[in-house]
Amino acid sequence: MTAPVITPIPAPPIRSDAPADFASKADAFAAALPTLVTQTNASAAFVDEQAISALSSKNAAAASELSASNSASTATAKAGEATIARNEAVAARDEAVQISANMTEQAGFPPLIGNAGKSLVVNTNESGVQWASVVPFDDSKVLAQSQAIALSF
Repeated sequence: MTAPVITPIPAPPIRSDAPADFASKADAFAAALPTLVTQTNASAAFVDEQAISALSSKNAAAASELSASNSASTATAKAGEATIARNEAVAARDEAVQISANMTEQAGFPPLIGNAGKSLVVNTNESGVQWASVVPFDDSKVLAQSQAIALSF
């Protein structure tokens, strides 16, 4: 609903008006009063409607604020849970690394750290194993040799 407009009423008659002016002013003033009452009542209804709408908006905003607060609390709790889970995962990883190192040592294997890209080979006196850099195997040479042998028969 758009805001209603109250039409200004004519000036009221005053005692100092000439009798002819007083009567015409009084008639015009009195004739405007019913319209003024109707327009004033419409304005009051509009103000009431706007107040109800404002209250509804206020209540919706309060509900949104509460929902946002609850979401923030939930997010904070979940962040705490995630931190705990992360710490537990790190601890489990560290424990697994330690167990792996212990098992490697108990099995007589050399340490893994610092040996990336190397191969585990039997040492020269065949009493254990060691890490060594190994030249990659070239299949094409084996294939060429086997073809040469096959041709010689």
